[in-house]
Amino acid sequence: MPRFTKNSLTRKTDMLKEIEKIREQGYAVSNGERSPEILGVAAPVLEENGALIAVLVAAMPSAGISKSRLEEIVRTVVRGAGKVSNLFKKRIGPDSGESDVRRAASGTVVSGVDRAGENSSGRRY
Repeated sequence: MPRFTKNSLTRKTDMLKEIEKIREQGYAVSNGERSPEILGVAAPVLEENGALIAVLVAAMPSAGISKSRLEEIVRTVVRGAGKVSNLFKKRIGPDSGESDVRRAASGTVVSGVDRAGENSSGRRY
């Protein structure tokens, strides 16, 4: 595997260990593995049967991110991925066939959500 930065995993055995760790903890953290100044946190979005359908990712500059802030980001991403997974599992009505995801997507802005749980339009999510 190519080395992009000093933090890149290049050996297959190291990558397999990292994948196992990710599976066990339920999220992934990439700190400068692809780009030296970028930190990424990712968690799976799963269908009811456990199949992976998406990944929720937060990527940011790594400068100034403390361990406690990283832990907060991880909790937020994992919780968010869980909420999105739950949307795929719920139905609005037994006969409607319309999922909460479609309903949410039609009226909710996901980007620009602030810490108070409001998006740029002031709508709560």
